[in-house]
Amino acid sequence: MDRARALKKLDAFRVADPLSCIDWWLRAAIAAGARRIEADEGAGFDVSFDGRTFDPALADPASCLFAEDPDPALRHLSWGILSVLKLRVPSVTVISGTGTSRRAATFTPEGLEVEPVDDGGSDTRISAAFADSILDWREQLTLAYRACPAELIVGERVLNPVSKEDGYYQEKGKRRLFLRPEMPRSDAQVSASYYGVRVQELDWAETIVVSGFVDDPGFTLDASRAKLVRNAALKSAREEVAAAAERLSLSIIATQPERLADLRRWVGRLSTLRPGLTRVPEMPPDVREAAFLNDWLYEMRSSPWIMRKLPKRVAKALRDVELGGR
Repeated sequence: MDRARALKKLDAFRVADPLSCIDWWLRAAIAAGARRIEADEGAGFDVSFDGRTFDPALADPASCLFAEDPDPALRHLSWGILSVLKLRVPSVTVISGTGTSRRAATFTPEGLEVEPVDDGGSDTRISAAFADSILDWREQLTLAYRACPAELIVGERVLNPVSKEDGYYQEKGKRRLFLRPEMPRSDAQVSASYYGVRVQELDWAETIVVSGFVDDPGFTLDASRAKLVRNAALKSAREEVAAAAERLSLSIIATQPERLADLRRWVGRLSTLRPGLTRVPEMPPDVREAAFLNDWLYEMRSSPWIMRKLPKRVAKALRDVELGGR
């Protein structure tokens, strides 16, 4: 296949938003099994990640878009390349492979050049000459990262994947779900993510106010590649989020007595301070979290509309539990 002709033929397949290249390349890293993604602080786009390499397919990566059962990592890599060329970036270079099979593939609007690379590396590196005025790609990478299961390093910043210490977290097969309580009047939402990157807000019964995500490579993108197909996978995700939100609520209500005791001890400590003391001790993180969760329960119980819509078990437990004042 003539590479230049192939790239031109694929122009009709480019995504509508060329800035989505960041999302596609992040998905490529996750689909390749990356546990570490690193963004260089220098000029231009430069991101590297570990995991499975792409060297066997770099000679013609776009061919996977026509395959019946394409490699997800290679497909996402290709969508990113095809979309970024719409930004009139002069070239995109992908280096991948190990040892003598390590290759550098340089993509331009005119075609593709592949050559061997001897740099001793084993990761995959994607670089493109973005101007900061066109795309603040580091910021977009950070925003897109939220549901990713890999560590992200941007300069001196290290972002870690969410875990059970951050809120309610579960893994079932390849599906990952994370929920965190939010105040009822906040703009809370649970997003549906595909290979670690948000696609859309999840439409579910939002009576329990939480934020978070459900990430599943089993979701299906529609023809626009910007929304998910409303199928059985999306339906089961909605049901899992609702069930998880109920379990999270019941767990928080069940442990409310211990938190209330912590809050009362803190208030008691403050009452022993000398009058006129200008510097009040900083609230410890665990007490701050206890106050937040107490307020979360208080706000839900104070709303007749929320109480009517809550699952029966949650509503009963919430009516019976002792709460501190706000």
